[in-house]
Amino acid sequence: MLRPKRQSGSKNVVRAELDVRNPIVILLVIISLSVWTSFPLYLLRFGSLSGSLLFLASLWEGVVILVPLPGIVGSAYGFITGIRVRALLIGLVPYAPLLLLGYPLAVLFFIPGTSNGLFGLASAILKDGDKFTVRALVIFIIGAGPWLYLVASLMR
Repeated sequence: MLRPKRQSGSKNVVRAELDVRNPIVILLVIISLSVWTSFPLYLLRFGSLSGSLLFLASLWEGVVILVPLPGIVGSAYGFITGIRVRALLIGLVPYAPLLLLGYPLAVLFFIPGTSNGLFGLASAILKDGDKFTVRALVIFIIGAGPWLYLVASLMR
């Protein structure tokens, strides 16, 4: 009696995994994460904000740097599908528009972008099984190091 429910649940999981693998979905996720990561810096750089709007834009940028949303999404994608390159790109590419802002702000591409990409890659490696757990843990620690350094330097 419980067996048909289980089969329909597994069909939903398979359908969700197929939907997530769709390149259009991946492109939309990367575009929305790019807007999330770069829009506040573009507002601070090119917008003529003052007063409370300037405070809100800088607060939003602080949240963008402190909360690794592309890394969380890349990790979820990597853990669901196991596709390593796409999981790495989902964490890394949303920070690419920051390269257009010039030297001081372009550095932000490398620190959280690389860290978030490595979070996704580590999760995709974990999907492969127990024999790759140490490799995934090492990659996660390598990714977490620069991000934690950035967060610690912002908290000073």
